[in-house]
Amino acid sequence: MLDRSLYENVGGFDEGFILGDYEDSDLCLKLIQVGRTNYYVPNVELYHLEPQPNRFGGSDYRTPKITIYNCWQHTRKWDSQIKMIAEQFND
Repeated sequence: MLDRSLYENVGGFDEGFILGDYEDSDLCLKLIQVGRTNYYVPNVELYHLEPQPNRFGGSDYRTPKITIYNCWQHTRKWDSQIKMIAEQFND
């Protein structure tokens, strides 16, 4: 759960990720960047309905390429931040 003003303050979901891939973890990392904490609630269950048909024609040969692009974009943007967070957990 996230207050709308905070969501808007950090820029919300990055629409640069194609087909809804990686924008959720991008949002979590933006929140960490402004000093907020993300929580994991193990007793809550959510169901993710894998990609549904969309404006790009659903699951076809482009989907793996789009995922690779989104992964590259996410890594380019957040790799150093992720490494820094991981080091905190290893100490």
